[in-house]
Amino acid sequence: MTVLLICAAGVSLSAGGCSGPRYIEMRKAPQNPLEGPLSLVSRKGPQPTPRTIQTLRQYDLFEMQEKEPDRVLQELLREIRVEPTANKIHAFSELAYIAAYKAQTS
Repeated sequence: MTVLLICAAGVSLSAGGCSGPRYIEMRKAPQNPLEGPLSLVSRKGPQPTPRTIQTLRQYDLFEMQEKEPDRVLQELLREIRVEPTANKIHAFSELAYIAAYKAQTS
């Protein structure tokens, strides 16, 4: 019985593990999970998601976003201080990320 257990353990240890000699593969560039939803590499540049656009419209900030994005962030922050909601915080975070991305790439 003991011999059978030792043989079973040996077979399971030798059969498991990685099948190839390469364990880690380096990527050319790290994948950005926001690249798709925010259209980071589109011709128009990064764009807010529909959820953020809806929040901007709700607070009459949508038109201002193109011309004065910093002012929109200030207004959203003021609204968050009055009543923090998930949609406001999400919109603020997304727009701050877009602003930082534009500043980094320009």
